[in-house]
Amino acid sequence: MPQLRIIGSGHSTDGDFESQLRQALDGELVDRIVAAAVPPLDDSGRDAPLDDFLTGTPAKQWCLASAAANRDPIASTLWLLAGDLDRSHSISQRLHTPNGSYLHGVMHRREGDYGNAKYWFRGAGQHPVEIALQSEFPDWYPSADGFVDQCQKSVRSSQPENPDLTEVQWVEWCQLLWGMIATSKP
Repeated sequence: MPQLRIIGSGHSTDGDFESQLRQALDGELVDRIVAAAVPPLDDSGRDAPLDDFLTGTPAKQWCLASAAANRDPIASTLWLLAGDLDRSHSISQRLHTPNGSYLHGVMHRREGDYGNAKYWFRGAGQHPVEIALQSEFPDWYPSADGFVDQCQKSVRSSQPENPDLTEVQWVEWCQLLWGMIATSKP
């Protein structure tokens, strides 16, 4: 089970993020997020318990009122964790915002469409998640495009699951979800 982790100045890396999730999302959903495995760099992983919950429960039920303003970006982020890249994609391509472009880039990176991923990351501009990851992981995340290149090299190698890259991707996912929830608050 991975630790939910937030980076950057003023952000806690302990149970505070989980408590923030519990204020914004259904408790059963948060339990499944906490229990989820770290997603792979490619499209091979599926988290069945999380996928089952998301499939069987309408988004308006799992996003509490405090997170309702960002329901669609939160849903796209959660589908990425569940491993359903098609569902994440169908949402992110409708989001004409930097968050939507960033989520779209992550989805294409995971599916192995690396050139398209770079296109969408460029469309996101200097996204706060990119800035935080560059600061925390300069060797592994020199830029969104640089991280795409590293993931591509790893996935195409004989050892596709580089633990350092997988950790960076996990922190990226946590940052994205945290950002969606933090910007939902009135």
